[in-house]
Amino acid sequence: MHSATLNMNVLDHPYRAMTVGALALVSVLAFEAMAVTAAMPVVAQALDGLAYFPLAFGGAMASSMVGMVMAGSQADRSGPATPLWIGIIWFVLGLGIAGAADHMLIMVLGRTVMGLGVGMQSVALYACIGKAYPAHLHARIFGLFAAAWIVPALVGPLLAGVIVESVGWRWVFWMAPMIVLPSAMLLAPGLRALPPPEAPPGAPLTDDRRRLALALGAAVSATLVHHFSQEHSLLAWTLAGVALLSMGALGARLLPAGVLTMRRGLPAVIALRGLVAAAFATTEIYIPLLLNQQRGFSTAEAGVVLSTGALSWSIGSWWQGRLPAEVERGPLISRGMAIMACGILLVALMVLPEVPVAAGVLGLILTGLGIGMTFPQLSVLTLRLAPAERQATSVSALQLCDALTTTAAVAIGGALFTLLLTLAPSKAYLANFGLALAMAVVGVWGGQRVRPALG
Repeated sequence: MHSATLNMNVLDHPYRAMTVGALALVSVLAFEAMAVTAAMPVVAQALDGLAYFPLAFGGAMASSMVGMVMAGSQADRSGPATPLWIGIIWFVLGLGIAGAADHMLIMVLGRTVMGLGVGMQSVALYACIGKAYPAHLHARIFGLFAAAWIVPALVGPLLAGVIVESVGWRWVFWMAPMIVLPSAMLLAPGLRALPPPEAPPGAPLTDDRRRLALALGAAVSATLVHHFSQEHSLLAWTLAGVALLSMGALGARLLPAGVLTMRRGLPAVIALRGLVAAAFATTEIYIPLLLNQQRGFSTAEAGVVLSTGALSWSIGSWWQGRLPAEVERGPLISRGMAIMACGILLVALMVLPEVPVAAGVLGLILTGLGIGMTFPQLSVLTLRLAPAERQATSVSALQLCDALTTTAAVAIGGALFTLLLTLAPSKAYLANFGLALAMAVVGVWGGQRVRPALG
């Protein structure tokens, strides 16, 4: 690689259009995700559909899995630009349906269509990075993706509140296309400059259809897991367990061989993505409830605490993006997971009344810093280790493992929380933090397995 190329940055001329467009699109998707999350309680009340509230999120999550699989196959066959544009269209269509909903089930439909578009866009954008940038810039652009969530995480909920109170909740959905479409136009020049796909144009479609059928089955199972895990009965938990097993069996067939055993190389990278995402989610979702119910914090005060995790995540991502391209990634991932483990342990100590909340805040900062150091590295390694003609499919597996593992962990944690809450609230929280800690500790070991076996 020429020294001139090595000295180039993501905003230099050959990459500027792709960088600006991709960051604009990621920022818009982040704003919409944060704004919709904040506005959905109002929406559910306005449509008299609180019973369907979990499904509005579960349906979007499930359809995003289908979108990930569709985009991976299509991007390898015809290039990432096509599934990216299709994903944008589905996303905008879903926004329109959701904004026009007069019943909560229509809202669920709109959110499901939105999820399909988000899943396609997320995989296609990663595949674009693999095609558009040299390897030494991958860590930096993925770090910028994480930083693009900072302002939306801090401002998105507030902006949603202003929109809901001033012009109504429907505009939380209807305003987004006015920003999504110009952002997509910024990306267009970079997409036109992408090299052609490595795979031959006549690649067989049989495997694509099989993977789509598996993805649909896994998505339905994930929706059932999400639904039944919200209920508090033995029958519901039994059905959730059956759906969880089904989701795992179908999902495993969509992932490369060796992911479940963390085989060296790409399978270990994909498995680690699931562990790190699930560990963070399992920790984060119970912090506001703990602060509110056990420490007397208001919703706004708990939100400020959560924002520290988002900020430290971005700092960790920025730091890893400044490292030399030749740095060994495995030890960095193990250190990041170890920092996460220490942070989760400090967060767990907040269940003890004598431990100050400041210890938990420090723990959340460390947890965010650790995932910030780790998350982009896994994307970098996926692009590096995947065969060129299967790069998008590998990215799809990476993000699919994230969704499947997080769904499973949140469902298991939710059942434990419900079961233990009436016995001892502290044990209910500790069960979830303990599950997150266990995943982080396994991740410390897994970081040693990202380098492929020699020979």
